[in-house]
Amino acid sequence: MRKTSIVFWLSIGAFIIICSPYFVRSILWFLSGSSVGFLILGRWDLALFYMGVFSVFSLFLISNPLKGLEWKNSANMYVAFFIALFAEMFGFPLTVYLLSLVIQNSSANYRPDVAFTFFFLGSRFDLIVPSLIAGIVSIVALIMVALSWRDIYHTGGGLVTNGLYGFVRHPQYLGILSIITIWLFAWPTLPTFVMWPFLVNKYYRLAKHEEEELVEKYGEKYLEYSNNVPMLIPL
Repeated sequence: MRKTSIVFWLSIGAFIIICSPYFVRSILWFLSGSSVGFLILGRWDLALFYMGVFSVFSLFLISNPLKGLEWKNSANMYVAFFIALFAEMFGFPLTVYLLSLVIQNSSANYRPDVAFTFFFLGSRFDLIVPSLIAGIVSIVALIMVALSWRDIYHTGGGLVTNGLYGFVRHPQYLGILSIITIWLFAWPTLPTFVMWPFLVNKYYRLAKHEEEELVEKYGEKYLEYSNNVPMLIPL
């Protein structure tokens, strides 16, 4: 586990060092208001398309039939986060307009780095590097969530301590929180900024509640497992 922690934090450090300049330039450009003329406005067809695809795909992977209303409420909050994100990304960039009223365009010289350009549904898109990075992280995280649920299903909902569960006790929640966090920085908006801490708190509380149930069910076996494997982050 010690080696895993070292590798994990070295990877996180390298990721931050390499990616930070792209995110900083993008955020400064986005929040300065100078990006208003470059953002797609009023394409609610695209907004609804991505909302639908992402919501269905996300719920398909993260829905847990073994849990009840509490888990479904958390999943609904997760989907609401991305509805708010895509509404501003393709519909009406409310955050940019509001901040442009109070923030001077001192960062107008900053421009986001474009990864590549493509055409979709009759529109031209410049995919910026932070969005590309966020997309890659999202795919990896969703695979992590899917593999986690697969291990649970194979045991019929029993205690799993191998695979990804050998590194953290809640790899599915780590994947979910990774997705919302990377998109918070890739495309910062006021609604998602407000929703982020509530989502983090919700999934943390859900994880703690599940652990209380597991302690009642498995007793010392789960306590020994929890003493050897970190909750969400390899430490």
